[in-house]
Amino acid sequence: MGSSDAVDATTQPVTDNQRASIFPGEVSATVTAERSGYLQRIDASLLIDRAVDQPQLIWSHPRIGDFVLAGTVIATVWPACAVTDERVAVIRACHVLGPERTLAEDVDFGLRQLADIAVKALSPGINDPTTACDCIDRLGELIVRVVQFEPRPALRQQPDCQVSVRVTLRSVEQLLDTAFTQIRIYGAGDVIVMTYVLEMFGRLASLARPVHRPIIVDHARLIVSTVQKHGHLAADLMRVEAAAAWSD
Repeated sequence: MGSSDAVDATTQPVTDNQRASIFPGEVSATVTAERSGYLQRIDASLLIDRAVDQPQLIWSHPRIGDFVLAGTVIATVWPACAVTDERVAVIRACHVLGPERTLAEDVDFGLRQLADIAVKALSPGINDPTTACDCIDRLGELIVRVVQFEPRPALRQQPDCQVSVRVTLRSVEQLLDTAFTQIRIYGAGDVIVMTYVLEMFGRLASLARPVHRPIIVDHARLIVSTVQKHGHLAADLMRVEAAAAWSD
């Protein structure tokens, strides 16, 4: 199995108490990247399968899609004595770097591409709100899966819990920001498109888990606030505010 199994992990941090309970009194060691590149995938299962015969915790720091500079710390390992030259090579090999981002496991990249198309469609030189709304539909299709997601434990572990891997993921807040913030900033002058986004947010909020609904509400209120400062006619403002009535 590859890193797709680890993508369902939550972004909860590994706490000092968790580390202390597994490795009392142990110090950690870090592993750095040998070269620069975009992190395309993390093979958490291979990290576990290739572990040495001693308990260890591996905390992978960069997120899928991040650009990693050579020399950057990509993982912290407890205990430090587990970090042999062979183990360092395995950890580096399991962090697959490439010259560009890919769609295979990089959800943020897919959202970014759709948002970029929407922003271009809203530019004064193009004025294509239909394409922008089509992108909003597809962004909603992806985000609804995120906000309906039921978090799983933060760590991937062997059955005996001797080896654990923590993979850092983008939060719901970060994914919503990627999907809609630039559309809000560059599209605030188009009340029809902003109304369309607010209606999409209303549907997402109705389908989201309760823990994620406040994040959607916050984004909706930001849209209303941005549009209000844009100098629209009162009738246009009323249209936008009515589309956000569900967020009150």
